[in-house]
Amino acid sequence: MKKIVYLTGTRFPTNKASGLQICKTCEGFAANHTDVMLFYPRRKLSKTVPPQKDLLESYGIEKAFHIRPLFNADVFILENILPGKLFSFLYTLHAFLWGMFAAFKAQREKAALYYTRDIAIAVWLGLFNLPLAFEAHAAPGRLEKKLLPLLAKKPGFRALVIMAALLKPVYQKLGIPADKTILSHHGFSPDHFSAVPDRETCRKRLELPMDKKIIGYIGKFKSVGKDKGVAGLVQMTADFQSPGGSPPLLLCVGGPLSAVPDYLRRAEELKIPETQLKFVGHVPHVNIPLWMGACDILLLPLTPSFMENIGAMPLKLFEYMAATVPVVAADLPPIREYLVHRQNALLVDPKDPSAMAAAVSEILTDPEFGRRLAVQARNDVEKFSWEYRACTLIKALNLVDRHLDNECRMSNH
Repeated sequence: MKKIVYLTGTRFPTNKASGLQICKTCEGFAANHTDVMLFYPRRKLSKTVPPQKDLLESYGIEKAFHIRPLFNADVFILENILPGKLFSFLYTLHAFLWGMFAAFKAQREKAALYYTRDIAIAVWLGLFNLPLAFEAHAAPGRLEKKLLPLLAKKPGFRALVIMAALLKPVYQKLGIPADKTILSHHGFSPDHFSAVPDRETCRKRLELPMDKKIIGYIGKFKSVGKDKGVAGLVQMTADFQSPGGSPPLLLCVGGPLSAVPDYLRRAEELKIPETQLKFVGHVPHVNIPLWMGACDILLLPLTPSFMENIGAMPLKLFEYMAATVPVVAADLPPIREYLVHRQNALLVDPKDPSAMAAAVSEILTDPEFGRRLAVQARNDVEKFSWEYRACTLIKALNLVDRHLDNECRMSNH
């Protein structure tokens, strides 16, 4: 059995999507007859992260893998003491020093592959001449632009794994060879969506109103201090023309709740009653299908500026598609790789809240049309399971052993 060591500077558990993506990637590798070990830094949990008795259980992991927290000097205790620029320098320095320590510890595992999405760790894996795959989720930052071309020349460099097709030419301009670039989507867990109860039952369990239409956004409200489009949803609520009956409830789930006062102030300015808005903080990922199943429509309101600066593709997209709930999404290039307007979703101008309001109204007016969109989206996402993703990566990285199926399965159920 081949061994894969995944190294990350992310603390666990975390309410960031990166934690889920890392654990699900490891689970996918483990499900494909691979011995997987995750190295991460031991850090004090943020007050916004609820304590978890079991790391794997908190992410709904069914195929277990080995986890190994490593010693770590937690620099975040100085974040509110040091000036911003000084803390930023210290944070970067710490990332590289911990990366060296982690790579030194990990090399003893003699793994067939060392996998990371942290450039500070990848540098040391490359310097130690270990077989390395680096996963990129966004356009390269300043450090990636300087260091990745050097890493790509190392004998141990196996591949750059990118999450969206639009990233390929960006990295090729840096000199990353095309034959060492692998396009690999995010994933979802089919089993988590296969037994979701009907909408009424979901609402009863979550204590949501039974007599209103609910349009939902399930995901973090902000990331790296940037709004992910929730402010636009509040504006959309003001622009919404109800096709009949009471106006729908806008349900936003994921936090941080510290952002909510600004949304409520804006709602007050727009004369939107608070009864039309409901904000919920971080919830366990295993409960996400219930929240999605309670909605009549799911909204993906990402802004162009957020996508340019933060990432190439939202992790929740495939889960939205898997929920068999109609989706209204921002019409952006990475979204168009998977959603087709009026075929499996409605795509709207991301800068025009009234366009999203009109799309919501269309689906509420014609629920059969919404049902067709939702069913098609569920059919289209079937091949994007975490297990299938891991299988294709293992094959592309030449890690197949005799226990692995000849054909990657399209889902893990």
